[in-house]
Amino acid sequence: MGYQVKSCRLGRTGDTVMNTKLWIYVFILAGVLFLIAVLTSCRHTIKPDADWLRDEFETVKVVCMGIDEDIPPQSRPTVTIIPGSHVECGSVGKVKGCYTGHNNNITVPSKVRRGVLRHEYIHAILKWATGDSDRNHTSPYFLKCSGMIIENDTN
Repeated sequence: MGYQVKSCRLGRTGDTVMNTKLWIYVFILAGVLFLIAVLTSCRHTIKPDADWLRDEFETVKVVCMGIDEDIPPQSRPTVTIIPGSHVECGSVGKVKGCYTGHNNNITVPSKVRRGVLRHEYIHAILKWATGDSDRNHTSPYFLKCSGMIIENDTN
């Protein structure tokens, strides 16, 4: 007999934003009770909801990057969500997310990890704050705030 309990949550530990899932397995084998806990990364399909997208943007900007200054609405990126698991991104081809700096637009597929959207938000926030979207991913915020560095981006 076995049971599985899972919980997916976003939390903060020190300066790191965590997006983790805790799996707890409980089973009895030969009369002995076993409890196994496994911590893994959450995979979320992003929500095409304006409030959720704004909250994600603010989480990256304020909680992770420490930028309290308001970004005017006209300077915030537009987000386009298309069906599928990849998007076309200029000469780069199919990727999981795309930020284009010349029109301040983020395009992501509907079936993508939350970290991909956060990664693209970092490009947009860096472009607003410094004038450079960091196409080469040298900023530590890519790993700290989204948990990933994606090599194929177009800005």
